Amino acid sequence: MAISERTQMIIRFLRRSASPVSVQQVSEKLDLSKRTVYRELAAVSAVVAASGAQLAVGPVQGAARIHICRCPRS
Repeated sequence: MAISERTQMIIRFLRRSASPVSVQQVSEKLDLSKRTVYRELAAVSAVVAASGAQLAVGPVQGAARIHICRCPRS
């Protein structure tokens, strides 16, 4: 599977983040629109899942937060 440079950038940013980050933070840090970040999340999730981890997305303090975790699968 070919992984786009944008997907790789987002994954690197998420892996380096100590805590969940907002789409806005990813957007600002990587100079991408929020819409682009949301569009890339499916590809990011697939790559992360292939590595045995999960992309966790959920609301924290009223904003969507995302992070990569080695969460137990349900």
